[in-house]
Formats: sequence, structure tokens, C-alpha cells
Amino acid sequence: MLNLLYYLMTQPDGNDGRGYGRRSGDRNQTRGIGMAVTRRYIAACMLLTILSLLVETGEVNATMRFGWGLVSSFKRGYEERKVVEK
Repeated sequence: MLNLLYYLMTQPDGNDGRGYGRRSGDRNQTRGIGMAVTRRYIAACMLLTILSLLVETGEVNATMRFGWGLVSSFKRGYEERKVVEK
């Protein structure tokens, strides 16, 4: 579940991985921007739903574990991207 959320939130806008919504070589193409926004919107809704269910059922430990797992997953992805960009 965390991997799916991470994928939805961090997928680049275009096909070349730069996140500009353009393919390499064609500067006038802006395909993919709308889909990236949609993916992030879906991921945010999933995240809010999961967190609200955990809080509503009183699962404090599960909520904390889920939140920490999410933070560490984003942190790991950020560090991996930093290494790749160098």
C-alpha cells in the first residue's frame, strides 16, 4: 500500500523522468501533466481515507506506524533520487 502511494505521489509528469511533462526531443509536447495531477489527487484521497479510518477506530499505534512508514518511504525515495541525479 505504501509503495502504491509513493508511486502515485512521485511519478514524473513526462516520459523522460525529468518531471516537466515533455518527452526528450520535443519541447512543445506537454502530455502527461493532467495525469500526474490526477495521480497525486487519487493518492491524497487514499491517504486521507486510510488515516481517517485508523483514527476513527482508535488505532493509535497503527496510525503512528502508518505515518512513520509513509515518511520513511518518501525519505528513502528522495535519497535515491538525489543519488541518481548526481
